[in-house]
Amino acid sequence: MNAEKCFDVTLETGDNWIGINVDNEGTNPPASATIIINDGVTEQTFVIDGEVDAPGGYIIKL
Repeated sequence: MNAEKCFDVTLETGDNWIGINVDNEGTNPPASATIIINDGVTEQTFVIDGEVDAPGGYIIKL
């Protein structure tokens, strides 16, 4: 398990893609990342699963 990382990102109006590219799935595939989006008022958590050569992601619409 990797250490937690935090990124400040500004989303644009319209479609915003957020996802992961996987180089190694480890011993218990698929690889996954927990994403927390906080706009200062509301917080939403979701999990993205990815496999080697098959990135996982979501489109966030604003």
